[in-house]
Amino acid sequence: MKACRHPQGYAAAKMLIGYGADPNAMTSERHDFRTVLHYAVLSSNVDIVRLVLNHGANVQYPPELQKPTPLDFAILRGNLEMIKLLLDNGANVNHGSPIIGLPLHIALSEKVDNRKAIIKELLERGADPNAITLDARGPLLKPPLGEYFNATDNIDPDLTQFHHPLGILKSLHRLHSGTHDEVLQLILDAAETYNASAIKRCSLLNDSQREFLLEHALQPIALKHMTRLIIRHALGNTGPYVIDKINDLPVPQLMKMYLLYEL
Repeated sequence: MKACRHPQGYAAAKMLIGYGADPNAMTSERHDFRTVLHYAVLSSNVDIVRLVLNHGANVQYPPELQKPTPLDFAILRGNLEMIKLLLDNGANVNHGSPIIGLPLHIALSEKVDNRKAIIKELLERGADPNAITLDARGPLLKPPLGEYFNATDNIDPDLTQFHHPLGILKSLHRLHSGTHDEVLQLILDAAETYNASAIKRCSLLNDSQREFLLEHALQPIALKHMTRLIIRHALGNTGPYVIDKINDLPVPQLMKMYLLYEL
């Protein structure tokens, strides 16, 4: 593990594996049950990660441990090449823990390098944009988009188009009129439904935010948006293949762009 953790530890790790070192060794609970693969990822050396994977390191982390996975560590490192390598070897893009959430939660809520490229990669590999984490008491984390709003001051409008605005009312107070108008409009354009009573009760909203949301909530959803929602639901709505399904539809390009929230 020490050899794999060191950025220049490739030769030492290769020698130890050659002498029978277990590529699936795991630490105790005191060290969060980290594996050799965890430490290889922490080295930021893709060759070390590839070495232990080629010698049988298990990329699937036991879900019952509910601890950060090697994929989580790679995301925190902002290492897109390493993320792709782990996913190519079977890392579960929708495995997470109750505390830090799923990989998509991490990519959106932490200040990681290559954030946009990582988010795009995760979504294309099947990351659930509507995922929440639960325990016996209920939800611990909001959907990824809600966590993004909570963690970020400089909201990127491009990222909001990757997601579905499910259950994020309690995060919308961070979108201030005049500074996040474009982002807020994207969210409202994509909304499937509003809960006017919840908007009225939400103590996190200021008066202008509440009035703005209620103005939209109390109006009928536009027919063209209802049509978009019906088509997207018929195609599966979310997941890595919805874009391909929409692009395969025998409809004009302008309509495809509308279905993909590109207009």
